[in-house]
Amino acid sequence: MKGVNSPNSLQFKGMKKFVPLIFFFLAIWVINTALFKIKSETPSDLFFSTSDDVRQSSLYQGMPNHSGDAAAFERAKISYLIDRVRQSSNVFIRNGELHTPQKAAAHLFHKYLVAYDSVKSANFFVTYVASSSSLSGKLYLMKTPDGKVYPVLDIFLNELRRLDLYLEEDRRKLQR
Repeated sequence: MKGVNSPNSLQFKGMKKFVPLIFFFLAIWVINTALFKIKSETPSDLFFSTSDDVRQSSLYQGMPNHSGDAAAFERAKISYLIDRVRQSSNVFIRNGELHTPQKAAAHLFHKYLVAYDSVKSANFFVTYVASSSSLSGKLYLMKTPDGKVYPVLDIFLNELRRLDLYLEEDRRKLQR
C-alpha cells in the first residue's frame, strides 16, 4: 500500500542519519591506527630512555629515603619522572600534535603545578594527570625512533616500577 509505513521502514529511515556518522568514526579510527601504529601491549622493558643509567641521575641520587617525609618522597619521584621525559629522545603526541621531549616535560610540569594540591602520589600523578589530556580526554602517546607508538601511561608505569625496584634495592644495600 502506498503511503503506509511499516515499522521496519520507519526504523531504517531513522538509521539512515547515523550511517554517515558511523563511517566517519570508523574512518578516524582507521587513520589513527595506520598513522600511529599504536601497540596494544607495551613491553614492560620500554622506558623513556634506555641509553643511560638512571641511578646516576642527580634526581635519583638526591631522592629522600623511605623513612623521611612521604610527601617529599612522592614529589621527588614525580620530579624524577618529568625529568625522564625531558631527557628522552622520543616524540610525544598530545591531542594529535607532535611535541619535543622538552615541551612535553614543560607541559607535564605545568599540569603538575595546577593539580599540585590533589596529587598525593607519583602513581596518582601518572594515572590521572600525566597520561591524558584534561580537555579532550585523549591519551598522550610516545613515538619511538623506530616509529612505534605507545601510550605514555604504560611507559610512566614502567619507569615507576623500575624506580621503585632500584630504590628498594638501594635501601636493602644500606641495611646490610
